[in-house]
Amino acid sequence: MIDGEIISSLDWRMGLYIPFQTLAKYCGAAAFRRCVWKGNFYKCADKSSHPHWGAWRAVEPLNFHQPKFFGALRFSTDA
Repeated sequence: MIDGEIISSLDWRMGLYIPFQTLAKYCGAAAFRRCVWKGNFYKCADKSSHPHWGAWRAVEPLNFHQPKFFGALRFSTDA
């Protein structure tokens, strides 16, 4: 957790790890590789001194909950 706002310019990177078992329970372990998962990832800083928003996939208007703008998520079961 960051205590207070960082006001200097920063570069952001994101990494994500979701355990296989977490998603496999929705379509079964055997079907997991055939499932097509779609989504978007975003960050919001609307209550900062420099309000801004960012998303992995572009959205129009500023509404991140539109499935038509979701991208395909590719998963690897390799450890």
